Amino acid sequence: MINDKPAYSLPFSHQPSDIIGMEYRFNGTGAIKNTKFIKDGQVTGL
Repeated sequence: MINDKPAYSLPFSHQPSDIIGMEYRFNGTGAIKNTKFIKDGQVTGL
């Protein structure tokens, strides 16, 4: 989303399922301290 508008979309004929992977990329140095997903106000563990 950019300015509350979809930036890109495409058709997908399958129903959503579980998250099967995550990837972070950096140009130069970087670090991830914490990642969390929130659904309906509840934090979902990975």
